Amino acid sequence: DAEDKKTKTLNSKILLDKFSNLYEIELEKLPYRLNLLDDLSTNENAHSKFLIRLLQYQPALINFLTFINSKNNHQFSFDINIINKPILTYEKMRIDGLIRENNKYAIIIENKIHNAVEQEHQIGRYIDKCKSIGFKLEQIFVLYLTKTERDNHSKQTWGKDYKLAHFQKRYSKISFKSNILPWLESYLEVLSTKEELIKSAIVQYIDHLKHFFNKKEIYSNMNKELQKFLSEELDFSTDNAENIEIVNDKISKLN
Repeated sequence: DAEDKKTKTLNSKILLDKFSNLYEIELEKLPYRLNLLDDLSTNENAHSKFLIRLLQYQPALINFLTFINSKNNHQFSFDINIINKPILTYEKMRIDGLIRENNKYAIIIENKIHNAVEQEHQIGRYIDKCKSIGFKLEQIFVLYLTKTERDNHSKQTWGKDYKLAHFQKRYSKISFKSNILPWLESYLEVLSTKEELIKSAIVQYIDHLKHFFNKKEIYSNMNKELQKFLSEELDFSTDNAENIEIVNDKISKLN
């Protein structure tokens, strides 16, 4: 009845107010954070540009492809020994990123970190564009970049003339969370003091990605306090299945 709804609404508001107050208190405890990538509104194009600009530094490109060769679920295999004078572009021919050397290889990079809408036959059209500038099908590689491992593309992206089977060892889906971020952290460790500017750019990008994925260490204590609050307020038990029901019920009431 109306009185019951009123009570539920009041209780929900009390919970949200208490949570909000705790959140503000914990937020005040955090150190001041400044990251240029956050402040400059890093969209999908900016991520593509940063990655390509980094990979234009040839040692970074070789390190990256070596990492992907060993850290992917699709048996992607690229012979880094054939790299000589690669040309790397972003947003050319409407392709997010392209790494190529004439008569050798073309590596298509499709970036979906912000889950941009998948266009019709998108990868298939990029393959056709690479073929139109002189590359054979067996020289074309595809790296499909997603936000997380859970994200994927549909079969239609290959178009009518191609399919995954045509790209054995020349295709990999890699996620920013599970692949790109760990690679950046590992590559940071091998850079020398002479590469200070590159190191500083990577440090900023790692920080940006961790903030994006909420993996930053500085939030760990705050998250623990917020989780503890919810556990006590919602009277969690040791039964996780029961706790999920409690949370779902509370979300329903809040909605």
